[in-house]
Amino acid sequence: MSAKADVLDFTPGQFRRTSNKRPIETSSATFSTFDDLADAVLALDFALTFAGRNYEGRQLDLSIIGLLGSGEDAVSMFDEQLADHIKCSVRTVQRYRAANIKESQATNFSFIEITEGEYDADRQRYQPTRYRFTGGDFINAVVAEARHSPDYKKNRREAIRKAAGEHYDEIPQAPPRQRGKKPRRSETMKIERDFENAAKNLAKGRRTLADQSERARNAFLAGKQGAELRELLLQMQQQIADVLEEFPQMADTEEVDEVPDNLSGIPPSSGEAAASVHVKKEEARTQPCHFTAQDLSDWDEVMARAHQPQVRRVSVPLRPNESPPLGERGGSP
Repeated sequence: MSAKADVLDFTPGQFRRTSNKRPIETSSATFSTFDDLADAVLALDFALTFAGRNYEGRQLDLSIIGLLGSGEDAVSMFDEQLADHIKCSVRTVQRYRAANIKESQATNFSFIEITEGEYDADRQRYQPTRYRFTGGDFINAVVAEARHSPDYKKNRREAIRKAAGEHYDEIPQAPPRQRGKKPRRSETMKIERDFENAAKNLAKGRRTLADQSERARNAFLAGKQGAELRELLLQMQQQIADVLEEFPQMADTEEVDEVPDNLSGIPPSSGEAAASVHVKKEEARTQPCHFTAQDLSDWDEVMARAHQPQVRRVSVPLRPNESPPLGERGGSP
């Protein structure tokens, strides 16, 4: 059986960003305990947003982070004890935990390790649930980098959001960041969308008219409604013609079979340059591409990796004459 070693697999972009990071200098500014609390909670809140946690899925993290501390040791608590701490019912605690576990299993990621207690038949009750917070290093790094940023005093929230985004991508197995809302559409996209909707409505009207029987269709077109529809379509036709006049007049590009070499050293004119570019594009478009099965397999693997976490843990086989990393060697050297 060949030995294996667990390593971190970075995407090229994330590896470049991590390698180019400069060490954070120690700040001489002083912060109160409340400042530390507020910045830490905000950093965690952004991380949960990036991970796509909904309201119930994040309530457990925000409610018990104070109890768990830095995460070195797990905390065991019965549901009744946790409910008494956050002043809610036992069913609410169970609902929050179930939502957290469900989303954690769906994304294979969580800041809280949860080990539910086994059922004790003698006492006829479940053992306490063990909780451990694993995001301490992340929060410390985010807060330290945000406070070092010149934007921290101007906009504390934005500084922590940027720092959280950078460090979130470095968390192994972290799911791709989720966008909280749809990006605002530009005016040009709205123009295109309006004309697309008009074209769809016109096609829908044509289908509705074609679905009518010949007798009903002829009666409609010959009647008052048909006359009003004809007038409307003529107005639309004129409006379309007016819009088309707004477009710049494009000269037809002539096909060029051969481009003579520039022997005089004088740069070609703009028309000649455009023709040359057109020929090269046409040749590239018509040039047959030969891909092997391995090429296609490699491409599929690259595309699949693009949709995975920026940093992930993978196991790689070791050659017989290789040793595992220093941190993974067992026994004495």
